[in-house]
Amino acid sequence: MRPDIAVNAQIESIQNGSVYGYKSFGESWGAIADPDTLSQSYGIRYRYPFGNRSFDARLTQATSQVSDSRVQLRQTSNDVIRDVNDALTSIKTSRTRIARTNEQLEAAEAAFDSLARREEASADVNRNELILIVRRLLSARLAHINALIDNKRAESALLAAQGLLSRHYGPWTSHNAFESHRLEQLASSGLFQHLLD
Repeated sequence: MRPDIAVNAQIESIQNGSVYGYKSFGESWGAIADPDTLSQSYGIRYRYPFGNRSFDARLTQATSQVSDSRVQLRQTSNDVIRDVNDALTSIKTSRTRIARTNEQLEAAEAAFDSLARREEASADVNRNELILIVRRLLSARLAHINALIDNKRAESALLAAQGLLSRHYGPWTSHNAFESHRLEQLASSGLFQHLLD
């Protein structure tokens, strides 16, 4: 709210020969103290923003921007919490799968060892039975390896959600000296500093 006050004054003295009929410029100039026409005007202007609409509009805009920033911050916070919770759930699930596939692998290995001992003892092993046992053993190993991979992926997702992946492992992802130099240059200019912390 900024009211304005302006003061103005104007005096006009006119010598046009309309009253006295001057014969020359000099005669007109000599009678300047007694002009043909003298007009004066004075004024004062006070200006005040009615309803302060401009200020209110700027305040509303600033308030809206603050509100938008808070919503974005809340959304980002919710996204981080969701990503962390999803990653923790994936880790728990993958570790359960690791335990289950490990039991299946141990059972398949025990069945294979039992078949191998039986073959050594009597050489009475059906080829179809051998293929079936080996297939179960390989499937159990594959399922266990996939569970281990999923666990590593879930752990990486958790590190990424917490912002730790890029901070601690960024330099490890550079494959050569040029990429390491590029990361250092970006960090020195203030960009991607978290990669080299």
